[in-house]
Amino acid sequence: MTDEKIRLDGALKLITDTLSDHAVAIKQLQENFQPQINTLRDEMTRQFSQFTTNFQKLTASLSDLKQLFPPRPTILPPPQTTPSTPKSTSFSVHSPPSPGTHLPLLIEDTSTQFNTAPTTAIIVPPVSSFPTFSGKPTERPRQYLLQVVEYAKTVHHLSNDTLLSGISQFLKDTALEWYCQLTITNSVPTIWSDFGTKLRAQFHSPLRIAQQEIEWKECIQNDTETINEFL
Repeated sequence: MTDEKIRLDGALKLITDTLSDHAVAIKQLQENFQPQINTLRDEMTRQFSQFTTNFQKLTASLSDLKQLFPPRPTILPPPQTTPSTPKSTSFSVHSPPSPGTHLPLLIEDTSTQFNTAPTTAIIVPPVSSFPTFSGKPTERPRQYLLQVVEYAKTVHHLSNDTLLSGISQFLKDTALEWYCQLTITNSVPTIWSDFGTKLRAQFHSPLRIAQQEIEWKECIQNDTETINEFL
């Protein structure tokens, strides 16, 4: 019986010592973490205070903005207006003529007269008016060059460079064949003045004039040709 009492006392003492050790350990932990807990609590308090201050500043700024921008006045919709009835056109009809007469039935229009703007007529020159050059002895190169330049400027508003790029459309027969030879030999002028010089030299040179005179003298009209066909 005595031994059992001793063992029980020892167990109680062991439990008491263990609890004391745990209490000491817990106290030690509290002492170790207390500075961190205090720091965390202070930081949370500071952040909450800063948030409150910022919120108050934002509220004050919104109030200032409301004062700067007063509320917009309410705009009432325009009153409904009834559509006006269009003015009717009145006609006065004369009484029909008595039997036996043949007077026409007259109808007078008393409505408002509207003035119409005058129309502008655009005159397009016919195709036959295009100046062309065939290189015939009766044609004059100098006059043709002047005519084709004036035509391109006044009718189509073309520059000399544009006219030169499409000059083959204004040449026929011998003149067109001469231009084809220039194209084949890569001798087509790139400047309008050079083209005019070459055209006059080709179709107005003394040698060509002499050749044309010989051809004209040797030309004989056939019996079946009219004067227009011969020329």
